[in-house]
Amino acid sequence: MQMKKNTQDLLIILFVSFIFIVPFLLSKAMIIGSDSIFHFNRFYDTAMQMKNGNFQYFISMYGFQQSGRIVNALYGPMIAYFHGGLVLLSHSWFQYQILSNFILFVLSGFSIYFFLTKAKIILSLRLPISIIYMTTFSILYWITRQGFSSWGAALLPICLLPIIDLVNKKQIRPVELGLLTALMVQTHLFSSLLLILIYLPFFTYAWFNSSVRIKLTLNLLLSIVLFLFLTLNIWYSFFDIYGHHEILSPFINQTMSKNTINSNSFYWLFVPAGLFLMLLFELFHGLRFWTESSPLHKLTWTLMAFFLFLSTSLIPWSYLVKQGNSLAELIQFPFRFFVPCTILLLFSFCLTVQKHFLKPEWKHKKIFTLFVWASMAQVLILISVFMFQWHNYNTFEHLGKHTSLYSEDEQEIKRSFFDSDLSKSLYFLQKATPDYLPLNTTNIDSKEKNKYETYKQEVIDKNAHFSKTIKKDTLIVEWIGDKENLVDIPIIKYYRTQLVFNGEKVKNNAVVVSSIGALKLLQKKGSNTLNVTYSNPPGFTQILVVTVSSWIVCTGIVVLKINE
Repeated sequence: MQMKKNTQDLLIILFVSFIFIVPFLLSKAMIIGSDSIFHFNRFYDTAMQMKNGNFQYFISMYGFQQSGRIVNALYGPMIAYFHGGLVLLSHSWFQYQILSNFILFVLSGFSIYFFLTKAKIILSLRLPISIIYMTTFSILYWITRQGFSSWGAALLPICLLPIIDLVNKKQIRPVELGLLTALMVQTHLFSSLLLILIYLPFFTYAWFNSSVRIKLTLNLLLSIVLFLFLTLNIWYSFFDIYGHHEILSPFINQTMSKNTINSNSFYWLFVPAGLFLMLLFELFHGLRFWTESSPLHKLTWTLMAFFLFLSTSLIPWSYLVKQGNSLAELIQFPFRFFVPCTILLLFSFCLTVQKHFLKPEWKHKKIFTLFVWASMAQVLILISVFMFQWHNYNTFEHLGKHTSLYSEDEQEIKRSFFDSDLSKSLYFLQKATPDYLPLNTTNIDSKEKNKYETYKQEVIDKNAHFSKTIKKDTLIVEWIGDKENLVDIPIIKYYRTQLVFNGEKVKNNAVVVSSIGALKLLQKKGSNTLNVTYSNPPGFTQILVVTVSSWIVCTGIVVLKINE
């Protein structure tokens, strides 16, 4: 009976996910958020790698102006290839948008449903809470702005499965813990830090209350070893790239205190509208029933309050950034802490309602059902508002000053997102994002601070003067020189980037680069050709084999245990 109900609930989640993408289907509109161009470039790159059989794990030969820069190797490589596969299945960016949004809704709904099932939350609460989670801004951040932390948010509930056994059974399943932590690291690095922050207090509680601490510790160590095998590709890439360069980090937000839930990012609290009421309800009743609460509930409520506090301006985030605090600089947007807060809030709410408000019958059940319907309606309205914006003029103004439009016809740009040639949109809309570029500290003007503008000038603006083609594993750059002189080439040079210029190999010690690693070469008059390849670090192929094999083995073990 319960299995049948679970199946019905999952089918309803699928149906609700479809309902949420109906506005896209009806309006034939795109939502182009502030991060869309960046992510479209990296997914286009992996898609073209797979399509052409030209596997380039490190440098971009297709996306990012074919500049040979490194992005995916340092930013969720596994999920980048997953999205590349979605791009290949789609025949336009519009279709990719619909497909990726649908998968995100389904993934988030399934993820929290399985977590609530593991936690033995009653059937009547699992489905509505799962739907509510699908309507939170933690998920809609991708739908409306292409904020990638939503993919981490979608996976976070299922990655919390180990905390149930930690509290209730004082035990760790090493393969499960290692696999789920690795899944998050391969998806979104900051979300994985949040996951570990959640794990720590639950493990600490289990350790101090366990009668078999040695076994618990050994299982933790085994899960860490498995985790390292499952993420070897990432750590080896970081070690090699950062070992040879000073890499430009993502931008430092100087006004972090404005990006908090009690300031400019208040909408995280009110999407859906009733989430704030749920928060007040749980803050009050969590304290009211504290002495009666289980250890699981107490830990969940405490962590919820902790992440809520971190997501506000009660912490002087902007001051910390001005003081050069590296941790604050890494965080960028404090509202990110509201993602785990949201999940823990919904779980804590379930625990409170299940224990204190369902006997003999929950008086407010009809109101709660109405709240679920209202949350769904709010999502549909919100998406429809964005659809309306697409059909108005000046659609791309909100993308910011670092975005360049390479067509004066806005309708032509819009049509490109429905074209089967995915490269058109990436040409018409180009954004200067200097993340992960190799800084040349010997060639930096002390007054030069804006690397966004530098990238635009040295890569985006220069690209029109060069022809770039790809043959097997080589990016070929060609141009005609009007005289013999030093010219800027829109190619980023890393330590392992291999260059053959006009038939001669260019040695690393003879390379001249700009402050962001853009090449400078002495061209000859007439035809010039530059061949660009990337030499993988020693043993990297073996590293990938070990990583992929570890995933196959660990996933197989988990599946077999589930079926036992």
